[in-house]
Amino acid sequence: MEEYYNAYALKKNYRGINYLVKNGYSFRKEHYGMRLDSDYYSVFIKFFDLCMNEIFGEQIMKIDEIHGFEYMGTFIIQYLYIPDNKLIKVENELRTFGIYIFDEDNAHNSLKKIIDFDDSLNEKNIKNALLRLKEVLKNKEYSLFYNIENRLYIKDKNGKIKRLKDINEMM
Repeated sequence: MEEYYNAYALKKNYRGINYLVKNGYSFRKEHYGMRLDSDYYSVFIKFFDLCMNEIFGEQIMKIDEIHGFEYMGTFIIQYLYIPDNKLIKVENELRTFGIYIFDEDNAHNSLKKIIDFDDSLNEKNIKNALLRLKEVLKNKEYSLFYNIENRLYIKDKNGKIKRLKDINEMM
């Protein structure tokens, strides 16, 4: 009965299953779903630390690490980029990570919005994303966004603040 239910569920949700298989999920009889154990994600946290130190050297300092691997592999690592006093936040859920840049006013932006990269959780993509992050931080060609009293503001690379009245102005 269980095998029938699993086959029925797989057939009914075909698009979702294709996404899962494409992103490395296994549906073999002895191993259903993805790994959510702490050993698996701890390796990637250590790899982020190693790459950050290798790429940025003395310019970066780890501030905090939070993880709840039992909640879909969630972890958050925070670093301080010392030259510009920016907070770099790495967030992971399942097998997708995001990198966010924050300033002292809590204005922020996602690296994915600034420059495109593959955000699937693997060593090659992590290293590539961190190299792109270094390039973005060095060039300072990005804007940060923040919300004050439900109004969206943009802070450009020179620190000039402007209220966004139209969402198209973000592009």
